[in-house]
Amino acid sequence: MTGLAVRIFIIGVIVVAVAVVIAAAGAFFARRQKTTAQYFLGGRHVPWWAISASIVATETSALTVISVPGIGARGDLTRRP
Repeated sequence: MTGLAVRIFIIGVIVVAVAVVIAAAGAFFARRQKTTAQYFLGGRHVPWWAISASIVATETSALTVISVPGIGARGDLTRRP
């Protein structure tokens, strides 16, 4: 195999491994939740810092989705030294 093929294979293995770990974690934590209220409200046992981190991550994601296309529309996205 060429160097590029090896890199693509390694990346594929990593992507599959991450997907398996995420699915396993989801299956593990899903056993604790019996109702949709427990899912959406976290059983009302989520600490304040986790809620704050979730809010900040959501705002950052929304800001990125809104602002990056605006930057691209304002000019070109070429890299300049």
